[in-house]
Amino acid sequence: MMFKTLFAAAALLFSLQSQATIINIQLDQNQYEVGDTVTAELWLSDIQDLVTGFDASLLFNTQLLQLQNVSFGDFLSIPAVGSDRDFFANGGQLDLWELYFGFSTEDMADLRAVQPGNNFRLASISFTALKNGLAKLQLGSANVVYEPVGNMPYLDMEVRADQALVQIGDQVTAVSAPTTAWLVLPALLLMLRLRRR
Repeated sequence: MMFKTLFAAAALLFSLQSQATIINIQLDQNQYEVGDTVTAELWLSDIQDLVTGFDASLLFNTQLLQLQNVSFGDFLSIPAVGSDRDFFANGGQLDLWELYFGFSTEDMADLRAVQPGNNFRLASISFTALKNGLAKLQLGSANVVYEPVGNMPYLDMEVRADQALVQIGDQVTAVSAPTTAWLVLPALLLMLRLRRR
């Protein structure tokens, strides 16, 4: 909760940019069975500069998925300078955030040395598959904080959010209309024969 307040305060101080960063949800499998662990990773791409923080809300179906754990990536902190990272789950909404503690030019240079420039993993979230069905993982809100060298840091509030579909158990296949007609035809013929008698 305190981190949300920090982001709100940062939004007032930081200048907004029009370019949009993307946070993708990547699943470890295409299909799961009841009792399986579903692992969803949040990946950041279309990175504009040095990333110093993020926050996101992930929405999920609590009837199909039960939250197990959240682990964060290795690219928003360094051993000498940590980060504020945490998560909070309430019903079907998971709020997670991380903010780098470094402020000096040296701190930023050290973070830049460990951070890949094109894309990287922000967090990994694991769920337990509770029952058969199609569960949607949807990013609600998402923000990314950048720290361009030589400028004021800014908050990207136009992050493009992603969604992923989690298939638990077999997919229900709909019976096509022609197939249905062929299945019902014998019963209709029997009814017509009985009616003529």
